[in-house]
Amino acid sequence: MISPRVSVLMPVYNGERFLREAIDSILGQSFHDFELIIVDDGSTDSSAACIASYHDTRIISVKNEINQGIVVTRNRGIELARGEYIALMDCDDISTEERLAEQVAFLDTDQSVAAVAACIECVDENGTFLSGWADDRSTVTPDQIRAFLPRANCVANSSLMIRAKILRQYRYRGGRDAVEDYDLLLRLVSDGLQVAKIPAVLLYYRIVNSSFSSAGRSLPPEYRHLRAKNYFLRHALVNWRLNSFCLQVSVSLLRDAARLAVKRLFRLLLGDWPDDNRDKLALQLNRTAVVQLFVRLSAMIGALLPVVNRSGLFFFFPFFHMGGAERVHAGVVRCFHSEKPWIVFTKKSSSRDFYGLFDQGARLFNLWPICKYLYPFSVGLAAGFINRHQRPVVFGANSLFYALLLPFLKPHVRCSDLIHAFGAGVEIFTLPAVPRLDCRVVINHKTSQDLQEQYEKSGLDAALAERIVLIPNSVPVPSVMPGKRWDGPLQVLFVGRGSEEKRLHLIGRTARRCCQEGLQANFILVGAGPDSLESGDDMYCRITGHIDDAAALAEIYAAAHLIVIVSSREGFPLTVMEGMAQGCVPVCTAVGGIPEHIRHVENGWLLPDQDEDAVVTALHDAIVQLHGNRKLLEQLAIAAYGYAQAQFCGDRFCEQYRKVIQG
Repeated sequence: MISPRVSVLMPVYNGERFLREAIDSILGQSFHDFELIIVDDGSTDSSAACIASYHDTRIISVKNEINQGIVVTRNRGIELARGEYIALMDCDDISTEERLAEQVAFLDTDQSVAAVAACIECVDENGTFLSGWADDRSTVTPDQIRAFLPRANCVANSSLMIRAKILRQYRYRGGRDAVEDYDLLLRLVSDGLQVAKIPAVLLYYRIVNSSFSSAGRSLPPEYRHLRAKNYFLRHALVNWRLNSFCLQVSVSLLRDAARLAVKRLFRLLLGDWPDDNRDKLALQLNRTAVVQLFVRLSAMIGALLPVVNRSGLFFFFPFFHMGGAERVHAGVVRCFHSEKPWIVFTKKSSSRDFYGLFDQGARLFNLWPICKYLYPFSVGLAAGFINRHQRPVVFGANSLFYALLLPFLKPHVRCSDLIHAFGAGVEIFTLPAVPRLDCRVVINHKTSQDLQEQYEKSGLDAALAERIVLIPNSVPVPSVMPGKRWDGPLQVLFVGRGSEEKRLHLIGRTARRCCQEGLQANFILVGAGPDSLESGDDMYCRITGHIDDAAALAEIYAAAHLIVIVSSREGFPLTVMEGMAQGCVPVCTAVGGIPEHIRHVENGWLLPDQDEDAVVTALHDAIVQLHGNRKLLEQLAIAAYGYAQAQFCGDRFCEQYRKVIQG
């Protein structure tokens, strides 16, 4: 009998709910030379009947008489495999149609790679998109994976395809502790074997409460990682296989153990640990008697500092690197340039791109190391210093430090803040300080509604919702819409950072698809770098980097036809406002405050906001339609510019902020 090139190994235990979908996703592969080995680990549900209903000769089905666990089950499948490569697959996940073809081609091309994984997207029990996996997306090359593995696992086991001779040599080991996948990767990499990853989503990883996907995974991730590292190091020591990689794992193990020890200590002090969320931990610490005593003692020192802020205005912002929020913050500060306010930056900025926007009459203090590493001393110092002023005014946005400071400011201090968007976490860590805020600014009605619902659910006084004030952002709008060329290639523009929620890789995928179809469309990315895209997609885009010159940026906007946003969350992006002011048609996901301003096929184009494949398809379809219908493109551009002229000029922007901040 001729052996297949690929053996797909699928362990099953009580997987009746999703088993058929998992099997069908393998049988529907574009690559056909495979066998599907299904090992039923003593299921007590209808899994066996589901497997028996298939009559495809490529399926080989065996069953353990009693449940023996995932390690034994997987190793039995490895023994049965006849293929050159073994592809791993869980009974509740879904492989894309091209998964096997792409992984086989990768291993055929690069003989130095022992195993190749793929990026995943997480879905729930109903198949609804949950999220991507940040560590998965940021670790693609063998070097990146090797550097990250001592800290934590960054490879989905069920996305792996491994050379069979290597997997037979290493096999899985361990008991029923659900760390066998991480342990296998640690051993492979420790021995100098290369594990790579295809930077495309080839597997939908289902988050469920049963089957092998969650068996043994009731422990938090840090405990599973601790167990896997301990197991790996113990065996490396016994077998005299220690090397520099083992040293890295040892350092990480000690760090994990120390962190868990601290975690247990704080649990004794604070009660329930706040689900690995540092913001929640800081808020809980801020309410403890020990921290409050330390803050008040530190405040005495702050009150004695031999300097004074003559303006009485204090602004607290996290960053001065490039970003829409940072430009808004700088715009607010410019409204008070004559007073020479003080600005404190509370987190480490990734660049100095927008430092100059703030440095216009204000005094800037980049104090992030003090804010972060000297807490709670830093909170007390700031509170004491501000409280000693006669009529101090404080304003903050997106700053955890500011939220921690607010409870310690005296009643004579006027306090306000800005919320750009609901859902980014700021609304959570600022919630305890809401009664202390005299006013809070939002930039769209959706955020105002979300905050009011949050207040109600949290049992806050209904009168606090009356302190929410809407102040839309503003941008310069030319008196005449810039002239554009309506023939030739479509100019598709993105302006902004390449942060995770921006999902720039979806624009890269769309650019690749358009190019492969021969569609004449140029994709221009301003600000974000090639590392925001999936490998190889940068060749389909023109990446300009950050542009400081406002006139040069205005020229790019003026030449563009579309301004694209595919974010998973937003307030209302400043770049969309700027694009519309220059006659660009906004093509955006319908998130945050975007639908308040963009009307589908009236002054823009709205995309779905959940499943990433759906976003790519919808963006591609929008580009195809607008490329083919230049009359509609021009109509939407004129409507977008008209809306910007009517809504975004912002003559009252400074007037409104001065009233809110100063009272």
